[in-house]
Amino acid sequence: MKSIRTLFIALVLLPGLCSSAQNIRGKVIDDWGKPVAGVCVSDGVSVVRTAEDGTYAIDSDKSQGFVFISVPSGYKVKMREDGTPAFWQALKESATVCETADFKIIGQEQESYTVQFNGKTPLFDLYETNPAPAYYSLNIAGDHWIVMDNVITVSKAVEDRTMFGGVRYEKSTKAGFSDVQKAWLLKDLETVAEGQTVRLFTTSPLSGERPAGVDYAYSPQSFRPKDDIDGSVVGTFDKSGERFSYLSAGGEEKWMNFYDLNEVRRFYQKDSLCLARLASQKKLTDYRSNIFKDCILAEIWLAGPDDVVRMWEGNKEHEVEKLVLTDPLLFVENSFFGIRCKKSKTTVYIEVYNKDGKILRQEKFYRPMPFSRKAE
Repeated sequence: MKSIRTLFIALVLLPGLCSSAQNIRGKVIDDWGKPVAGVCVSDGVSVVRTAEDGTYAIDSDKSQGFVFISVPSGYKVKMREDGTPAFWQALKESATVCETADFKIIGQEQESYTVQFNGKTPLFDLYETNPAPAYYSLNIAGDHWIVMDNVITVSKAVEDRTMFGGVRYEKSTKAGFSDVQKAWLLKDLETVAEGQTVRLFTTSPLSGERPAGVDYAYSPQSFRPKDDIDGSVVGTFDKSGERFSYLSAGGEEKWMNFYDLNEVRRFYQKDSLCLARLASQKKLTDYRSNIFKDCILAEIWLAGPDDVVRMWEGNKEHEVEKLVLTDPLLFVENSFFGIRCKKSKTTVYIEVYNKDGKILRQEKFYRPMPFSRKAE
């Protein structure tokens, strides 16, 4: 009987069984298994609501590579084993194939709440980690929170070759919303109930007036103290008191991400989320490639345009290349400093100097360095 039941489940979950153009379907249930009606579901372009039986259907071009729910007030979601919150799912098939994405929400008392902000995104105490995708919304204690990465990256080719055999790019950024984000934001705001407070958090301050329908707009720069030059202060928003306070992040200061691409390659070759993202988003860096063998990447925060980054493998200094690749953790484009090592087991030293030759920061890492999505 067990084998028959397993076969039946496999048949139900096989993609491509939808008979209409609505190619993303699913159901939202609570922790008792009961359907939840009226929950907003989005593919990053369209926004729909679940029916009385908890089901939804979206006609999607799957251009954003994900589907997510706007968690309603009075609920939270579980954390997955990989440390990501289960309010979103990656899409694994092309737009011609129907996929199923079900969600489960858990009842939670929410008379008041606290939101902590780090350098980029708010860390909601319901989620405990940097969530994905890069823009989404949720509801807490009657408030509607919208979180959006409003930094637009512009890449310009500056040289013909890199150590990976491709074109070298320089990256510049500017604050703003893409056309897709603007359209999604308008649709999301249409779902807000009358009298509901709308709070928008963006990674960069808004360049103009806040969008119509948004009551409050926040960003890291809007609450960070002036003397917090390295982002080591965490801002805390207390709903019960409608105020911000400032807390030291504590612990050892972290000023960079370091990636041993040998370990990243191994992880990408077997991780289901990475494989799904690579299949649905063709512009992502494919770290499974052999061209990344024995390479290391360093994402150095707050490195100024005139700062100099130097790297050593043991006692041997290597020429450092500046590269624009997608972040192995966050799947978004970032600037990195990289070298190709001679050995797979070695110690790497990194130093950052200002234009006057004064050393600003230094660090060492031991390879191999394990990689996982819990690396942050």
